[in-house]
Amino acid sequence: MRIKKNMMICIGISLIFLLMVAGNAIASTGPVVDIEKYTLGTDGVWYDADTQAEGPEIPVDSTVEWRYNVTNTGILNLENVNVIDNQGVVPVREIDYIGNNDNILEPGEVWIYKANGTAKLGLYENLGLVHAESVFPGGGSFAPFLPVDDSDLSHYLGIEDVEIPEFPTIALPIMAILGLAFFFQRRRD
Repeated sequence: MRIKKNMMICIGISLIFLLMVAGNAIASTGPVVDIEKYTLGTDGVWYDADTQAEGPEIPVDSTVEWRYNVTNTGILNLENVNVIDNQGVVPVREIDYIGNNDNILEPGEVWIYKANGTAKLGLYENLGLVHAESVFPGGGSFAPFLPVDDSDLSHYLGIEDVEIPEFPTIALPIMAILGLAFFFQRRRD
């Protein structure tokens, strides 16, 4: 009888310790979501253009494409993931870069959203935002909802697309001017 009582006390203490550790882990890291927004440059490179200086140059009236990488960097599952953009473009979930397409953003999963628009003249700034709610593994909302949010800026510079003439178009008038200058110079001599 005494052995059973001691065993029950040990099990109870172990469970209390386990709950304390789990509670501290949830409280310290809890649910966390990260969004990284990228702008596709005309060179085919995705720019993480958080500042004006990092943004690509894009010709006015051409298509601008944005990519939003949403990552669960916490320890709890996330659901009701919603990605929006403050300039009115509508991000659409394309693929789960890392994930299983079950509509639950599990720790370590990365979902990719994309949107596009038309380039405007001058400096352009927009903000990608993500909102989600935490979920205990196995389902059920946590306390009852523990919302998480993140945002990330993106920039580009809309430029006038200046068409550069082909070589003969520029070279012939320049050669004619140089030829005339040479001719008149020789004539004076």
